[in-house]
Amino acid sequence: MEYLYTAKKYLAAGFEECITLYLNSTLEPGHVFEVLKMAEFYVLPQLTAFCWKYIEEHTEPVLSLHLKQLDLETMLKILANQELRISEPVLFDMTLE
Repeated sequence: MEYLYTAKKYLAAGFEECITLYLNSTLEPGHVFEVLKMAEFYVLPQLTAFCWKYIEEHTEPVLSLHLKQLDLETMLKILANQELRISEPVLFDMTLE
């Protein structure tokens, strides 16, 4: 993640793009929210979109690992997302646990 800071600081667009592609290719349930936070912090719309797409496609494993640690803003975005691959009753039960 420190490479994102370096790419932004020195306006290295090519390096930033390489980092974005690498992070996209290595997304997994265990760290997708960490990558999402960094993408939002450094204003990387492509990486942010990759993260949300990953969350939508792997909703249940991602939320089973992170649901209790999510901040309110992220949780509200998840609950408002219509593209999640999880049934509403299952999502509801997960939020109550």
